[in-house]
Amino acid sequence: MQSREAFIFTFLLISCFLPWEVALGQGLLTMESESLFSLRNNFDQELESPFYEFFGANYKSNDQTLNLNSNFGFFVDPVGTSDNDFDLFQFNFQYDAIKDRITVSGGRTSDPVRTVGWTTLDMVSLDMHFLEQRLTVGGFAGKERLLDIGNFKNQADLVGAHMNYRTQAINPLHLSGKFQHKEFNIQDKRAENLGSFGANKTFETSWSPEVLLASRYNFSAREAQKVEAGLDLYPTIKFINRWRIMTYKTTADYGIEDPIFSIISRGRLNEVMGQVENHWTPRFISSLTLAYDDYLLQETRRAEGYRGEFSLSYRPELYKINNKYYYFKSYGGYVLGGEIALTRQIFDTNEVFVSEDITYYDKITSAKSMAYNTALMFGHFWKNLKLQIGGEFNSNNSLTYDLRMLTKLTYFSQMERN
Repeated sequence: MQSREAFIFTFLLISCFLPWEVALGQGLLTMESESLFSLRNNFDQELESPFYEFFGANYKSNDQTLNLNSNFGFFVDPVGTSDNDFDLFQFNFQYDAIKDRITVSGGRTSDPVRTVGWTTLDMVSLDMHFLEQRLTVGGFAGKERLLDIGNFKNQADLVGAHMNYRTQAINPLHLSGKFQHKEFNIQDKRAENLGSFGANKTFETSWSPEVLLASRYNFSAREAQKVEAGLDLYPTIKFINRWRIMTYKTTADYGIEDPIFSIISRGRLNEVMGQVENHWTPRFISSLTLAYDDYLLQETRRAEGYRGEFSLSYRPELYKINNKYYYFKSYGGYVLGGEIALTRQIFDTNEVFVSEDITYYDKITSAKSMAYNTALMFGHFWKNLKLQIGGEFNSNNSLTYDLRMLTKLTYFSQMERN
């Protein structure tokens, strides 16, 4: 889509949402526009100036029976290339046909509640609620879209069902299950059946232990793609101890799309993670996270990795300060870095945000370098508007410099029927 057409679409979409304020009433309308302009040298040391625009709009009625949602973005580079792109991420509705009993929804959506894993679908769905909404069962049918590679063609047809249940106890048992069948529109690509199961429960005993389980299984390949077990302990009201054990393995569904984790592991990855968190005061929190990974480096060779993070959060009156330090080490090298972010409210209508992120890495290829990110934002509030203006500077081994200017405008209106 040409940039001119994208601007026209933006105007039309805003025009479509604003009348809800008059026609529907008694609800909350929120619209958000985020514009990002960048000036940088690319990997080939050529000048680029990409412009990105993201727009989102949401209407929710006061009785929570109707929800309208839209989100899209477009890109143009007027200096470096003539490339442009337009992506419609979400355009959907959800309506309680019978309040607290039957919910219908449809349109383009990314809905991890109903699907197994994250995906973008043009879909219709029906949910039914029982036992005072403690039990929900539903199903959906739709066509998968792969917007992240700029391909709007139908990649696969999906149908699925899901269930959520919770008991009546003060600390209820939560259960969830999903099944999904995918028929690929790709030659010689076999159909795929996926399922998932999850559970969590807090026990009323010493340290109030909370146990959780999340799993995903590929019935077609007869293998567990993901199993995660966790235990959260609360020795005191201020201290939390979390433990996680995970095994993860997935394969690319398409030849041009690899899972991100395949950059690290060529097969199954196993991880053990522990975290302690202490609330020293209501405004000061610290945490320490340590993790160990075992992953497949080559066909017959496995390797080990380590991760450590220490973070601080301090929120006195008018301030928000977040500080984090991290260290990663594996066969490929190590990374050491830290970041700090400060948000300061000025009077009642202004705020300033400053952040700095510095990372040093040393790779097995003998490549050593530093990466920087510096951001500065100013915000101003009106009755129904919030405007943020600022920029950020990035520098790493791929981009000598990358200067970005950002403008973000948020509009919200509580609508009442006269």
